This record gives sequence, C-alpha cells and structure tokens, in this order.
Amino acid sequence: MYLRMKIKKNTCGNKRFEFISTVFLTFFLGFFLFADDLTLDASVWKASPESPLAVQTGIGLRFPCVFDGNTDRVYWDLSLSENWTERDGLWITYRLENLQSMRAVTLYLKSGAGWYASYLPVKEGLQSVFLPFENFEEIDQPQGWEAVDGVRLSPWKGEAGEGAFQWYGLAAVKSPILVVDPDAASSLNPSEQAFGVERAAWMARQLSEMGIATRRLSDAKASSADLQAFDCVILPYNAYPSPALLQSLARYMEDGGKVMVFYSASPELAESCGFSLRRYLSSNSEQKWNAVKFTDASWQGPARVRMPTRNILPVSPGDRAAVLAEWVDRSGRRQKESAIVRSDRALWVSTVLPQDDSPEQRQLLAGLLDELLPEMHVAETAVKRRVSRFRLTVSPGEVNPQTARQLSEIETALDAGHPFLAWDQFIEMNRQADVANAENFEAPAFEMRGIWDASGQGLASENWETTVEILENAGITDLFVYVPRNRGNPIRVLRAAEGRVAVHAWHICWSLPEHSPATLRRYAREDLLQISETGEAMPWLCPSRPENVESEIRRILVLAETDGIRGVHLDYVRWQDSKPCACAACKDAFQKSLGKKVDWPAALRGGPQHPAFLEWQALQIDLFVEKVSTVMKDVFPDIYLSAAVWPSLEVSQKRIGQNWTHWNQKGLLDFIVVMNYTENVKNFKKWIVTQRKLVGHSAKLMVGIGVDSSESRLSPRQVLTQISAASELGANGFVLFQLNPSFASELAPVLSKAYSPREKK
Repeated sequence: MYLRMKIKKNTCGNKRFEFISTVFLTFFLGFFLFADDLTLDASVWKASPESPLAVQTGIGLRFPCVFDGNTDRVYWDLSLSENWTERDGLWITYRLENLQSMRAVTLYLKSGAGWYASYLPVKEGLQSVFLPFENFEEIDQPQGWEAVDGVRLSPWKGEAGEGAFQWYGLAAVKSPILVVDPDAASSLNPSEQAFGVERAAWMARQLSEMGIATRRLSDAKASSADLQAFDCVILPYNAYPSPALLQSLARYMEDGGKVMVFYSASPELAESCGFSLRRYLSSNSEQKWNAVKFTDASWQGPARVRMPTRNILPVSPGDRAAVLAEWVDRSGRRQKESAIVRSDRALWVSTVLPQDDSPEQRQLLAGLLDELLPEMHVAETAVKRRVSRFRLTVSPGEVNPQTARQLSEIETALDAGHPFLAWDQFIEMNRQADVANAENFEAPAFEMRGIWDASGQGLASENWETTVEILENAGITDLFVYVPRNRGNPIRVLRAAEGRVAVHAWHICWSLPEHSPATLRRYAREDLLQISETGEAMPWLCPSRPENVESEIRRILVLAETDGIRGVHLDYVRWQDSKPCACAACKDAFQKSLGKKVDWPAALRGGPQHPAFLEWQALQIDLFVEKVSTVMKDVFPDIYLSAAVWPSLEVSQKRIGQNWTHWNQKGLLDFIVVMNYTENVKNFKKWIVTQRKLVGHSAKLMVGIGVDSSESRLSPRQVLTQISAASELGANGFVLFQLNPSFASELAPVLSKAYSPREKK
C-alpha cells in the first residue's frame, strides 16, 4: 500500500515538496511511519502567535504547550494537499507531557473553507490511535475528503503551566477489517443490541491494540456498503443479521471475501459460510464448555484458550470445511460439540469471546485472523507494535542486560517466523519487570483490599480453591462475587474462602441483564419495567413500584442469610443511565409529591418542574436504601451492607438519582466503593480529595480502581500508583475491577510481591 502526500512548505510560500512513502509497520516504532515523512519536519509546521515553534527531537517533534495568562489554547498548522476519499481514517502516534496542563487536544483537518475535527485521548503514556473519518465532526461546511489541504494540532488549556505534545507520526490508511454492529432491527431487544455493540467496540479496540485499523458499521449501513473494500468482515455478536446483510455477505464470500462469525443463530449465514447450523445448546454451569482446544496441526496460536460459557450455537462443517478447535470441560475432557470451524471462506466460533483484555484473548483473535488471512501477519504485527512501544517508553540507558537479552530473543523468534513464541517472551519480559518494580513498592496495609468477580465463577470456572489461593497470595482480603438473580447462594466460594478471604454477595439492583426475552415480556405485562418516553419497555425494574422494592429486599435477605457470608454489596442502586422512567406509576407518584398537575413527560428532560423531578427521582432511591438498611440491621446486624457508586456526586444525582452522601450522612451503609475508573492519576487524586470531604472522616470510603474496565485499562505499575495515592489521601481501602485471567497472569504476581512477603515477615 502506498500513500502519496503533498505538503506545502509554510515558510517558503507556494514551494511544494512531494514525496512517496511506503506505509509499513516498522520493527523499531511499530506503527505507521514514513521513511521521509515531512510531518516529522519541524520547519513545515507554522505556529500560532501564542505558540512556541515545534522542536525537532530524535525520532519526532515536540510541540511546547505554554499555558499562562489568558492563553486558552495553542496550535500549529501544516499545509498539504490530499485526496483521502479512498482512506478510512488516520493513525496518529503521540505522547503528552504534563497531562494536567491540557484539558483536551483537538486534531483539525482543513478542507476548503471548513474543517473536520476529532478529539485525541488525553491519557498518560505513549498513544497510538486510529481515528475513523466517519467519527470526525464537521465545522463550517468542509469541502470534502477529496480536498484536505491542512492539519491543525490544537491542545487546550487545563491547569496553568507548561506541557508538551510529542508527535511521532500520522498516516491516512485504509481499514482491512470491517466490524458489524447489530442495530435495533437486527436485535431481539435493546439489551441484546447494547451487548452486541459493546462486543463490536471491544473487538475494534483489540484490533487497534494490535495495529490493525478497523472500521465499524451498523447492520443497515454494512448491508449497503462495498464489502469488497475489506479483506475481512467480523460479526462479534450478530445473532440475527438482517436479510439485506445476509445477501451482501453471501455475495461478498462468493467473490472471495472472508468472514468471521461469533455466535449467530442464522442458518442462512451458516450455509453461506459453508456450514450447517446446529441447534442452540445451554448448560447450567460453565464447566461443560470451559475452554477451546485446537486440533488442527497448522494452528500457530495458543493451543488451549479458556472461554467459559453456558450457551453455544455450534455448526457442522460442510464438504470444504473442518473443525479447527473443539470444546473441553474444566477437567480437559473433550466435548462432542465443535468450538471453532473453518471453511475456505469463513471461521465460525460457537460462542462470544470473553470480555477481558487478557493476552490470551488477543492471541486467539490474532491467530484466527492469521488462519483466515495469513498474508496479514497479524500476530507478527502485534508483537512488533508492542516491542516498538517499549522502545519508545524506555531509553537505551534504562535497558538492563537481562532485558536486552530478552529483546534479542524476541527479535530472533520473529526472524524465525514464530510470532506467538515472541509474544509469550515479551509478556514474560514485562511480567518480570513489573514484579521487580513491586519489590520497591511501599504497600499500604489498608483496611480492605478487595476485588470484584463479575463472572461469579472465579478464575477457573468455580474451581474456587485455585482462585482463593491466587487472591490470598496477592494480598486480597475481600472478594465481591456477583450472584445473578437466577442463581443460588455462593456456597462453593464460601467453603474455599473460609478463614482466608471475606466474601461479599454482589447483587445488581433493578437491572435485568441476564433475563430471557420471555421473562422480560412477563415483567412488561405486569407493568414492572421502566418505560421510555416513547412508550418502550426497558430491561430495568422501575424503582418507584412497591412490588419491585419488596422483591429486591427479599433477594438481598436471601443472600444475607447465607452461612459464612461477610456482606451484601449493592450495585446499580440507581435509575437507568440518562433514561428517566415515563411509566404511569412514576407520573402519578411525582404528581402526588408535587401537589399539582405535572407537565408529562416534558418534566423528565427540562422545564420548571424538572428540578423537582430530579429530587423526587433521587428520593425513591434514598427510600429504597433506607428500607434495605433498616431490614438488614434488624435481621442481620453483623452482615456488612455496602454499595458501588459513581465517582461524581453531582453527575450521579442528576442523571441517575444516586445521592450517596445522603446515605452516608444517615449511616445507612457500612462503607461505599466509589468507582474511580480513570487512567489519569491527577483526576484520580482530585476525585478522592472531593469524595473524602463529602463522606466525612467517620464514613468508610473504599476506592474502586478500574484495572480492566470500559473507562480505563491499567498496567500493574499504574495500579500500584493508584493504590499508593488512595492511601495517601485517606481512603480506607480499594477494590479492583476485575477478577479475570489478566489479573491472574499480570497483576496478581505483582501484588504478591508487594503484599504477601511483607505480611508474612
């Protein structure tokens, strides 16, 4: 692939320098770079009057950002002449210095008299991000992507001071991969659609992390798109693709296109892929289909990958297809159902990839793509990208002899054509470095060192002995185990954890993420669900209905009476995010509280009655928490009652009715866990300072740390930094999100080094 760029020298009038450079993933930098990239020439960037000139560095540019006085932003302009209609977006690689000095960074693309604009992530460390053109905002009617004639880099003032934007390169690229989001028309309900969209976002993020530019389109848009422009189309969770999309995919595969499907119920899609769809299968536990084991001798990825699931949609291979991987149970016994089947045109995975960012999942995805499209060299690209990021973040003088040897071994494995071996070597190199760093960490003792288990299954599908041993060695004192409404008490974990780790039953209030469509329809018939402003029933119990309140309390008491339980932990103690309930019961109750006729549903969104509605909405949650607290103190006074809450009180009060300071003032909870999920240490500290003031020193404040969340992805070093900050600022403990294979392989060894040896002395 080639990219011709025409850059106009700003300091030389209309003199142009034209060059052609190959877009490649270089081993040393690991992202799209240009051999003669003039965007890396400081002289072609024109600074605004308030901005210092760009400074040439060894491998990039440094844009000094001096924010003092009335300067609200600085910017630099680059003139060029480009037709990007055949491109899908930009790769840009950069690093920010003194993050707190910038509240935002905008990348503008000039086109005629208008602009396209996109915000860059303001995060710590090296960033290499893909910005799809379709996500750019239009300003002042730009002429079009065929007439891009300028780039403007514009950081905006945060706190007064001096920072810098370190620029390592920019490239306009074509996406080889299309990821399809389900839309409302191709989903059974909003909950299913939301899950599918989330899985598509996760898939695109994983591919981006591996250096693969990815485009996302909804089912309807993908149906009318030119699929031949992509090397592969991925359906991360599209159980019921539309007829139009099925026809497009069939034509696409007939013309040589490749498709990857995860858990689809479409027999037509299976037939187009060269398979025969079998019936839907389910199990009462995740022990039966616990992992996939690869049987094909040509497979280059990990031999076995843990993928615990209760539901599968398998296929049988046709004449031109074969089983690539089979299911095995927790003990490693082979199951008769196929896990992954491939044909000459498609790969079919009978479940959805687990929601975690473990290296194992990325390796699996890279291996599947390399199996389907060997010319893409996805695994090799992913390793080179990681090595190059390491080289950019560590100066040569900081590389010790052992690390230098390990890097040499990684390069040797890559040269020999063994990318997965190189990948494993790189993971081990990082693990050793993280563990060594933990040796010098002054670990705060804390009253609580907890972790959330969102699966409710532990690390080895209910093999709690193994899980508890890992947690105990990592210094974890409290485990918050998710217990779905349709599942019994967590007896197994309690037996394994007795005397070693305290167990809290984690209950999700109101939200119904795991309920079947039939159950949701029954709730709708009984008028128990929240109703949208358009009259649609939402998968969320209405907190204003007394029968729902009583049902929640009964469930909480069932959990609290479990022998050996230490506490009950409430989550989603709120209304649905940004979706106020417009049901008749809410209208009647609000009108009664107001003492006059309400302007409905206008009061939900604005107008003179809106502030009163927000207060009424928060009061319903307050009353619920008060009732739960009263019953718990009367019946189970020795069982802790806690809740997970949003970090910003102002936002949580207005959007979801979650006034957690009121709960603390009345002593309704034993402690709260504030979900401070961020990669920005300065924001993390500011939040804790504010929260500490709000709850007062008599309340117990536990800080939720987003190790692996939708808002943040933290390295072990970042986790240790946030743990230390939480201790310095007066928090009583921390709870990590979340327990998954990444925790076991990456963070647990670091915490073991930081905590266990000191406590055993």
